[in-house]
Amino acid sequence: MPGDRVLVIARNCIEWPEISFGLAKAGLIAVPVNVRLAVDEVAHVRDDSGARAAIVHSDQLKKFIGELCEMAVVLGIDGRRTLGDTDLVTDYETALAHTWPAPRHFDISPDDLAVILYTSGTTGRPKGVMHTHRGLLYQAADTNLVTEANRSDVMLATTPFFTAGGMVRTVSWLYLGQTMVIHQKFDPQAVIDEIEHSRITFTTFIPTMLQRTLAILEEGPRRDMSSLRRISYGSAQCHRVWRAGRWTCSAATCSNATDSPSVADRPPS
Repeated sequence: MPGDRVLVIARNCIEWPEISFGLAKAGLIAVPVNVRLAVDEVAHVRDDSGARAAIVHSDQLKKFIGELCEMAVVLGIDGRRTLGDTDLVTDYETALAHTWPAPRHFDISPDDLAVILYTSGTTGRPKGVMHTHRGLLYQAADTNLVTEANRSDVMLATTPFFTAGGMVRTVSWLYLGQTMVIHQKFDPQAVIDEIEHSRITFTTFIPTMLQRTLAILEEGPRRDMSSLRRISYGSAQCHRVWRAGRWTCSAATCSNATDSPSVADRPPS
């Protein structure tokens, strides 16, 4: 029912954007879960958010299945190969194949809750931060303005969708109808190969990711990075980006927080 909370436990995958917008359209509230959390931490997020359902990637089911037994609905992404015979988990694609258009339109307000994103819990238990439909749209518009994004951009998603930055980037990229290339997890060599092969124009890093990628570019053979016009990064300074002679794109610094994914943006000078 509209207003119900739904845990989403998955690394980056093609289903993530579909799930995000599908839940929002149905008036359901997404609760992204960091897959690196311990089992007891996921139990806390489940109980604190009041989640009644979960969508879980099959590679996370074994770890968290014990915390999902009381859920009304559990859907398993990529589950046909791994679920076997179970009454607890329904395969995600099978569930979609047996659905039909909603019989009525849900009246959703811009100020209704869309996402509950949990903090890292550095000073105690993770705390749920509420994001409205309007707030996500404003964050997406801000991101597109600062990065001078356009519809022809080809975006590489390397940061997790379950984080504040990953969540907003997903909305902002699809808002303009841009092409999105999704990597399940970060690998610097795979990033370089993807930029060259898919002619990536924009991507997002945290400084450690950027430094690892630059190290390969600086020490290895020359690669064609000419398509990349902009990167966005945050959390700390990363001066090496301006020293990298083999990477000439501009960089925008974004200060991110769970409660406001784009607290401040600094376009390149």
